[in-house]
Amino acid sequence: MSWQAWVDQTLVGSEKVDKAAIFSAAGDALLATSAGFNVQLEEVQYMLRGFEDSIPLYSGGLYVAGERLMVTKADEY
Repeated sequence: MSWQAWVDQTLVGSEKVDKAAIFSAAGDALLATSAGFNVQLEEVQYMLRGFEDSIPLYSGGLYVAGERLMVTKADEY
């Protein structure tokens, strides 16, 4: 099954997920996304950096597909 099929059938197709995207572990490649969900590579890379230093995530939130989101927890658990 391709990543696109996984997004379409398993995630969004479950009707429990509205939007989904799958990126490479390095955050440098978009592998699949649901229609109209325009997550940018820069947004994903910012989220990944939050695993090393979560302070910017707490203080400024993050953006996903241009929408600002508040971060309430960002740790290993």
